[in-house]
Amino acid sequence: MMAADFVDEYALAAEISETEALEPRNLAEAKSRPDWPLWEKAIEEELKVLEDAGTWELVDAPLGVNIVGSKWVFCAKKDAAGNVVHYKVRLVAQGFSQVPGVDYFDTFAPVARLASIQAVLAVAAVNDYEIHQIDIKGAYLNGILTASEVIYMRQPPGYAIPGSPGKVCRLKKTLYGLKQSGRRWYQRLVEIMVKLLGFARCDVD
Repeated sequence: MMAADFVDEYALAAEISETEALEPRNLAEAKSRPDWPLWEKAIEEELKVLEDAGTWELVDAPLGVNIVGSKWVFCAKKDAAGNVVHYKVRLVAQGFSQVPGVDYFDTFAPVARLASIQAVLAVAAVNDYEIHQIDIKGAYLNGILTASEVIYMRQPPGYAIPGSPGKVCRLKKTLYGLKQSGRRWYQRLVEIMVKLLGFARCDVD
């Protein structure tokens, strides 16, 4: 084999490795990988966050109700050099199986226009204000389902609570993947910013 051929094969292998998702596509694939202990730790962290947030309560599955599925979504966060710095796993509800008028009603939530964001930044620049950005961990877990939104979900794949066969999760908080999660999170955010912190919503945007 010529040196050039070796370099080409090495480059091809590196390209395939780069284009192939570092993230497993499902739980079975994650368990088959050598870095499974890191993914498993991330799953345990996600379950702890869900538990602390009081996301659901385990109940017996009622007859004739729609039961939403769920799946694990894996994400390997990298630094600027492309090195994996954090393994993150999120439990996502399969919202496509929700029934309109039963599992959800309104789903819309406002989004700020780019022009509005630019205007705020311009005002801050003129007045030499400091600008801060925050990342709220598990933001959608702060959304609260209303009494009319009764949603049942299967227990997390591969992580059912021992001794609870046949039980399902009755959701009390919104999860990523649910149709109404964005709207419920926005309403919760407005409640905090306006009622508790004294901010006001812009009437224009």
